[in-house]
Formats: sequence, structure tokens, C-alpha cells
Amino acid sequence: MKFFAPLNIILLTEQQLRALEKPTRDNVALLPSIDDSVKDRNWLCGTADDAIALLKELEAKYPGVEQVIVSFAMGTPKPVYLEQLTRFAEEVMPAFQGAKPSIP
Repeated sequence: MKFFAPLNIILLTEQQLRALEKPTRDNVALLPSIDDSVKDRNWLCGTADDAIALLKELEAKYPGVEQVIVSFAMGTPKPVYLEQLTRFAEEVMPAFQGAKPSIP
């Protein structure tokens, strides 16, 4: 949140931004929880079907989109994100016509 909120990627109120800048025991409760961030679609957590449903929804809303970026939290171990990218390529990408996986 400290990185994304000031860039308006995660929208916070002024009060939440102040709490983020100088968190205390009293004001940290004002900040969104992980569950809030998932609900607001800042994070996608779930099954391959969940990812397909969200991407299909975005595809309908933005019909010209041809690429998406899949990223992981900083510090995620390489074996973990490679396994997740492989699963994404095998379980999610086939739902999209012409999708070509590219895994580093």
C-alpha cells in the first residue's frame, strides 16, 4: 500500500493516506485489510476459474486488450512464482483464443 496508494493505484481516503504515512496503534485500523483489497480487486486470489471469470469480464469491458501483466508480491520466492505462472499458462490462458504463454 505504501507504494501503490500514493500513485492512486489503490485508492485511499485522505485519512487513510495519513494513517499510512504515520501508522500508530490507533489509526492502522483505518487502513484496508487484505480482504478489502481482494474485494476491491487490487489482488486476485482464487482458482483458475476465478481468474478466467475476471479476465473475461475485463475482456468484455475493454475489447482491445491483448495482453495482461501477472505479477507477484516483492519477495516471492522464484520457485513459487514460476509454479504459479506455469499454472496460469496451463489452466487460465487456454480459455483465451490465441493466447501465447511467455514465461521467463
